[in-house]
Amino acid sequence: MRTIKFLFLAVLLCVIASSCNNKSITNLEQDVKKSIQETLNEKNINANINDVKLVNESGNKYTGIVYATDEGESIEMNISLIYDGEGYIWKIESVRNK
Repeated sequence: MRTIKFLFLAVLLCVIASSCNNKSITNLEQDVKKSIQETLNEKNINANINDVKLVNESGNKYTGIVYATDEGESIEMNISLIYDGEGYIWKIESVRNK
């Protein structure tokens, strides 16, 4: 009986950890959105970053899509990102008009 309780608690902790990880991805998406917008502003590019969606590929590597608007035109950009839990490096891989 003790083993079953231990296994149940272990599974419960894994589920809680997974749900917390999703929340941190949401925070990471918001931070990256802000970082991209600031970079565009510094380069006098008038595009507006509307949203960033990331997926954890493996370990500390993420990929996703950046949704933007430039002169009224919708744009999607593929992004790759490495995140070590404290800082991140992002790179726009490709741009396509929607």
